[in-house]
Amino acid sequence: MGPMGPMRPMWKKALFILLIIFILTPWGSPPLALALGLAMALTIGNPFPDLNGKPTRMLLQTSVIFLGFGMNLKAIYEAGKDGILLTVVTGTAGSRWSLIAM
Repeated sequence: MGPMGPMRPMWKKALFILLIIFILTPWGSPPLALALGLAMALTIGNPFPDLNGKPTRMLLQTSVIFLGFGMNLKAIYEAGKDGILLTVVTGTAGSRWSLIAM
């Protein structure tokens, strides 16, 4: 290990913490947090490899939940209303077709 060996991961941890602080400001958002996390993971890797597993999974699940809070409920209702009709029509037609084919 060279003279900078233990210091090398330190900048990764500092960048990670700075990104967390930035995301918690008014300029941050759940989609931006997910994008920055993905970019960081693909470029410099995980600055805290000892915390893989449960904490990582919980952070990702929390991010996705907060991403859902930013959705427009009226738009979700409108999309679901059209989608449920399509689901019922195709499901009914598919089940009838399978009965005829038997």
